[in-house]
Amino acid sequence: MSLHGDAAVHHHVEATVSRDRCGFPAHDAELEPEGASARRNRLVRMRRTVLGAAEDVDDLERAGCGDGRSQIGVGGTALDGREAGCHRDRVVAGPEERREHLAGWPARPVRRADHGDPAGGPKKVADRLVVEERHDAASLVEVQDGFEARSLGGVHAVDHAMGAHRGRLRAWRDGPGGPRNVLGGVRDRPSERAILAPPNRTRRLTGMSMTPRDRVRMALDHTEPDRVPIVVGVSNATGIKARPYRGVANLLGLDPGDRYIYDWPELGTAHPSEAILERLGTDVRPVFDAIPSATRWRNRDRAAHAPCIDDWGSGQVEIDDGHWYPGIHPLSEAETLDAIEGYSWPDMDDPSRVAHVRAEAARLAADDRYAIMATPWLLFPLERAFAMQGMETFLGNLALEPELAEALLRRIAALCTRLMGHFLGELGDNVDIVKIGDDLGTEESLLMSPAMYRRILKPIHAEYIAFIRAHTKARVFFHTDGDVTDLVDDFVEIGVDILNPIQTSSGRMADIAALKRRHGAHLSFCGAIDTKRVLPYGTPSDVRQEVRRVIGTLAPGGGYLLAAVHTIMDEVPPENVLAMVDAAMEEGRYPLR
Repeated sequence: MSLHGDAAVHHHVEATVSRDRCGFPAHDAELEPEGASARRNRLVRMRRTVLGAAEDVDDLERAGCGDGRSQIGVGGTALDGREAGCHRDRVVAGPEERREHLAGWPARPVRRADHGDPAGGPKKVADRLVVEERHDAASLVEVQDGFEARSLGGVHAVDHAMGAHRGRLRAWRDGPGGPRNVLGGVRDRPSERAILAPPNRTRRLTGMSMTPRDRVRMALDHTEPDRVPIVVGVSNATGIKARPYRGVANLLGLDPGDRYIYDWPELGTAHPSEAILERLGTDVRPVFDAIPSATRWRNRDRAAHAPCIDDWGSGQVEIDDGHWYPGIHPLSEAETLDAIEGYSWPDMDDPSRVAHVRAEAARLAADDRYAIMATPWLLFPLERAFAMQGMETFLGNLALEPELAEALLRRIAALCTRLMGHFLGELGDNVDIVKIGDDLGTEESLLMSPAMYRRILKPIHAEYIAFIRAHTKARVFFHTDGDVTDLVDDFVEIGVDILNPIQTSSGRMADIAALKRRHGAHLSFCGAIDTKRVLPYGTPSDVRQEVRRVIGTLAPGGGYLLAAVHTIMDEVPPENVLAMVDAAMEEGRYPLR
């Protein structure tokens, strides 16, 4: 999902106003805020369940789990009890609870039938014992014969008030009779790596270790690697916004840093640290272009809350504290070809745009571990036209003044192609995937008729892709939102290798089985993990089920890269981000089950 045009927030607005229609309750009428005494008793029961030991309230008080006023350590950070409530491994319900959580107040866990036994009793699961405790939201899974242990409220709602993961490890060790599991039986102490690390991501094939780069290349060759590749956090189409990213970092006890992709805070998409990319199992690393240095410095020096103007002259305005929206369209009044030609267009030969690219790509290629994705910012002709004129104005021109609209598209495409040439020249052979695209769909249909696309925009896309293919052997990754079912054959024809984001909440794109049947032999897919309902409002169990469903449909035979539909937005709980990637690493192993 790109930033520019009304479509940039259409998904967010639609999700916000339709929360009641997503199959989840808009509020929880049954669970009321608990008092201090009830909270203490609940925590005592939870701690006994987790540790398998009898501990009285005084012990719990000393651990900092008392009436909510104590200072308690979470990953080395002191939080008061109210803040700690925000970090429990909760089951997320509807929008009222989500608004509470985003405002910094504790969210109340909602108990549903599919979350396990609300009474905390054991549940039979295929003669296995799956004991799952959340340690700063990194899953620890122990498998034995028997039952599946569940705590109050379903999947363990263990407060961070019980301490950071190191404290929990000591508790496992210190019980009478040696190391204890959650049911009180003796077992080996889990390693810290087992708590913080994802499931094992590398297995031996023909005596050699498969690297993430090998994995991606095999999948794109439509063969089955060791597991489905993961693409999270590496572009604005497959990225993660700052709020859920910081939540993930906090749950893992890792420093999130303070970086944004394209060095652009107003865009709001995090530039994840290498440690967090590793934990997310991401098989791809990005190489970005840069906003020209003069534009960056101008925006850094501007007044607080003033509009952020890019090098094209389009810009964002702050519509709410910390939330920016495209609102400056310098060609909104342009009605003639002279107005387009006379505009002060950006200098695509500015060396600061790509000065860093050669060294960064060479570093990644020398490491030869991760697939390399070139992800220049918005070299998308249609979406850049939206930025220059506004979506409504440009679509009106496309229908009523097609000559003017095509002239603008071609002027923009020429500039995009020139910068792409510099970018590819600096990359050389050190690139596996080149990301481009244009948002062409809505939740129900296309932004334009297939005939109009084929007459005006398809030739521009075809020329652009032909230029890329003439300058690199990398695969062409094409991002386009919405229901674009009627154009997929066109994308294949003009040379698209990877289609993203497979917006499964949009019309016929929901039928991913038909998409795989028709195009799976010659087109790869990236995305498809639902961001309208499942990721923001589902439980971790819901997310794992969605991952299994999508992998089972799109991954057979290769040709699938797992990612969320769009960038992971603010509404997504960090627990669900980890549930998505961990499920991919567990369920995505070939041969698929």
